[in-house]
Amino acid sequence: MVGNHFRNSAQNFEALDFLKQRSEIQQEAVDHIKAALSAYGVQTIGTFINEIDLPDELEEQLTTRKILMERAKTIEEETKTEKHRQVLIEEQEKTKNQAKRVRKL
Repeated sequence: MVGNHFRNSAQNFEALDFLKQRSEIQQEAVDHIKAALSAYGVQTIGTFINEIDLPDELEEQLTTRKILMERAKTIEEETKTEKHRQVLIEEQEKTKNQAKRVRKL
């Protein structure tokens, strides 16, 4: 009953949409399966989507996408760090210049 529910539900989604909406689909499954099994006197504790078997080509695309997203985050962090470093250098230069001015006075 559980397997059939997920197979039937999965038919209504594209693979990536199924992944994106996994938690909503899982909650719907919990409600449906709980109601269906209670008719037989079976109490359900939980229903979880553990594995989604995607075609290898799609898995590769998702892996590549995740890697690219992580690289973009790294580049963004490096850019922020470099800007911060440049601001610090500018502040140090200002401090040095002020010290030189004070000595001249």
